[in-house]
Amino acid sequence: MSRISWIAFLFLGLANLGAKDWKNELSEILEFHCYDCHGDGAKKGGLAMDELSDKLDDPAVFAKWERIYDRSLNGEMPPKKVKDRPTREDLTSIYKNLGQALVTQHAKD
Repeated sequence: MSRISWIAFLFLGLANLGAKDWKNELSEILEFHCYDCHGDGAKKGGLAMDELSDKLDDPAVFAKWERIYDRSLNGEMPPKKVKDRPTREDLTSIYKNLGQALVTQHAKD
């Protein structure tokens, strides 16, 4: 296998690894900012994020994560009344990790 082929293979493998680890990258942020209402036994609005699969190839799961992304992007979640708002870095991580995972999955469909 040529050197370029190995580099391409490595790059694609790392890209796929990153796509699979997006939920792990966000776990601390989600736990701190979301689980009071949507995790650890709480299911406000019927959503328990700690029980939500990361299998974005499932259309129902994809739709839930897309809604979570949209609501965080629009500043709807967490609600404004919440004292500890996500930092700019937290929001950037959500947009980068979850956003890229959604785009990657959408491109596959």
